[in-house]
Amino acid sequence: METKTAFITGVTGQDGYYLSRFLLEKRYIVHSLVRKIARNSEKVFPAFEVHYGDITDANAVEEAIKKAKPDEVYHLASQSDVAYSFKHPDETYHTNIDGTLNVLNAVRKTGAKMYFAGTSEMFGKPDTAPQNEEYPMIANSPYAVSKIAGYQTCVIYRKAYNMYISNGILYNHESPRRGSNFVTRKITLGIADYINYGASFELGNLDALKDWGYAGDYVKGMWMMLQQEHPDDYVLATNEQHSVYDFLMEALHVAGISATVIIDSDGNRKIIDTDEVRAIATVNKNLYRPIEADNYRGDYSKARDKLGWKPEVGFYKLVEMMMNHDLGKDEKE
Repeated sequence: METKTAFITGVTGQDGYYLSRFLLEKRYIVHSLVRKIARNSEKVFPAFEVHYGDITDANAVEEAIKKAKPDEVYHLASQSDVAYSFKHPDETYHTNIDGTLNVLNAVRKTGAKMYFAGTSEMFGKPDTAPQNEEYPMIANSPYAVSKIAGYQTCVIYRKAYNMYISNGILYNHESPRRGSNFVTRKITLGIADYINYGASFELGNLDALKDWGYAGDYVKGMWMMLQQEHPDDYVLATNEQHSVYDFLMEALHVAGISATVIIDSDGNRKIIDTDEVRAIATVNKNLYRPIEADNYRGDYSKARDKLGWKPEVGFYKLVEMMMNHDLGKDEKE
């Protein structure tokens, strides 16, 4: 069987970790674009061909892809913190829009297939659920604006230049590799710190409704998209909806902590350890997004029917996996 070569941007993130591992298991040669963070980065990524450069540097991107000669390009790199995007929209636009253009222009010269990582955030605050590939995209954050721009530019390049580009509209997908700035990992790490040190932590909107899946499942869907005869756009999701509060309480259950919610004298919600009678977490309204976005639930029937893809890890297993990892009980991912 012919050995394929893949090129990944954003390989140091959660999805890059799982995707690169998945592709290496399939005997791909994997190239990646990595910022110059250390001279010995080859030791950090021993199984990769590492190219150094920033996604916003058009020359660096083109040179790296030219050298790699990939069959498939997975463009995962982005500024993906929604709250951060409100504070730094210029950086978000520069990274997510200009970076995507740089990758598109470089890929156009190679004939490689390309995957673009879209997001459910592009739907803004949906009035109805579930959402599918045809649902209106109405941004509710600078991050969402930048992702819609990248998504639609990929569609234009696909049509105008006859490029093989598939867009993934990925709903929230988590893992023990998730960054601590994302609410799911903030919860599991916060509970671990509470157990180990008695430290409480702060959360924002507990009522936001999300569709949470496992990142390891979703990277398989990315790969499946590029194995089709024709490019297309696909929602990857679980078609289940849970609130941040649901995630928090399930994580506490996994950790063996009985908890309840109270309203303090200042009107703030607190999650209290009913055995120890002390606060585990407090809701801080300053952590709410300037414009809230929720009611996410994705209809993945197109991916199921055309790709044969479905989520394997359910919500409760995902929470258990992440919580046990941060408690040091289970190192498996």
